[in-house]
Amino acid sequence: MDFKEGGSADDTPISMVMTRRVAAVRPEATLETVRDLFLDNAFSGAPVIDTNDRPIGIISKTDVLRQWREVGDRALHTLVSEVMMPLAFKLTEDASIARAAALMAFPATTAPPVWAPLSA
Repeated sequence: MDFKEGGSADDTPISMVMTRRVAAVRPEATLETVRDLFLDNAFSGAPVIDTNDRPIGIISKTDVLRQWREVGDRALHTLVSEVMMPLAFKLTEDASIARAAALMAFPATTAPPVWAPLSA
């Protein structure tokens, strides 16, 4: 069912509205790298992944700006691991839009990462 055609947030999977164009960063990346990634691609956040490509956190433009406000230009050399939000939850593609919205209602929560198996 298409959300725009009368479906509800309770029965529409987030796969219907999520972006599939995603770039992830490693915890050892600098905020300069993240800033450039966000600006070049109009992203507002990115998952942080470990060496096994498993999500371990989220970095958002708010995290980058907050660090910039606190330390100025030195923020560019800050590691993602120092300011990212550790991953507390993730969703699968079949989770509902309502579930995603409920998770985002918590303070300091950004859009939750959707975990989907890689297609062959």
